[in-house]
Amino acid sequence: NVYLQFWDETKCKTDGDKVMGHDPLYVNDKLVKYSQACNGSWRTFFPSTEAGRKYIVSQFKKKNLVEITTYKKDFKVLFSAKGFTKLFNEKRMQLDAI
Repeated sequence: NVYLQFWDETKCKTDGDKVMGHDPLYVNDKLVKYSQACNGSWRTFFPSTEAGRKYIVSQFKKKNLVEITTYKKDFKVLFSAKGFTKLFNEKRMQLDAI
């Protein structure tokens, strides 16, 4: 899974660690349903569906850059996907160990 995190001490104190819905986000111009939860003071965003998870992983594997934009298109972040596939496959191999 691919998570987005940022420090949000104030909001995380209010919301705690419960999982909540979030507006969908554009991932390379495709809308993906997202949820959010806090872990300490870190707010974590993650795809809400298996289809969303698969799509995001595929974008990081296929593209050099992945652009994530808010639903209202008032904020965007560009991530480098360089080296993602190698690290993803290494982690997958570790998780699949018997």
